[in-house]
Amino acid sequence: MSDTGNQVDTYLEDKGEILVVEDSPTQAEMLKFLLEKNNYRALVAKNGQEAVDKMRQSKPVMVISDIVMPQMDGYELCRHIRNDENLRDIPIILLTVLSDAKDVLKGLECGADNFILKPFSEKYLLSRIQFVLAGKVIRSKEKLTMGIEVSFGGQKYFITAQRQQILNLFISTYETAALKNAELGKARDELKTLNEEFEKKISELERMNRLFVGRELRIMELKKRIAELEKETTDMKIMIRPRLSGGK
Repeated sequence: MSDTGNQVDTYLEDKGEILVVEDSPTQAEMLKFLLEKNNYRALVAKNGQEAVDKMRQSKPVMVISDIVMPQMDGYELCRHIRNDENLRDIPIILLTVLSDAKDVLKGLECGADNFILKPFSEKYLLSRIQFVLAGKVIRSKEKLTMGIEVSFGGQKYFITAQRQQILNLFISTYETAALKNAELGKARDELKTLNEEFEKKISELERMNRLFVGRELRIMELKKRIAELEKETTDMKIMIRPRLSGGK
């Protein structure tokens, strides 16, 4: 087996400590629980600045960070890590509810390795962690490419990412799009089923309504007939009464 292959196996076997950077205590504890459940050691920081302080005390094998946070957001934290000689090789996964192409470019610009769109499944999160940790070995052997300026949506981004990092982010973006398309397909199927059930209910209601209307018409006809019979009976009584009186 090659040296790179051996190093990759080592990273996957030695899971190490992952730093979770999340300002929501609930989500931070959920992530910590998932990681520890799968034999990772997890440390939590509530913002970017606290994360930097913790990394200087103990260097993690990976950082999983939310983007929107007080004091120092996820993008700024990425830049800080990439500009620090002792921390720059730490893989970074950003958690986000955003899905704009600008987010990918910002991620490349600041040095993120991967995106995970919230909400996410445990299986998907673990697969991304393993993928990024394995890619760390490849990135360590790759030289930094020359910076390029990219214009998108009227805004310019200066990107100095490695080829592997760019590939990882675009794979992550493609996977996110594929997952969203799958969810959309499932939602369409569910909507189709609901529409079919709704149409059945409408048909049943229309049938019931026809029966109801028919019954109401029948009742009205019967009431009318009863009224006619009552009038005829009254008329007959009026006609018979004089005859009865005269016969006494």
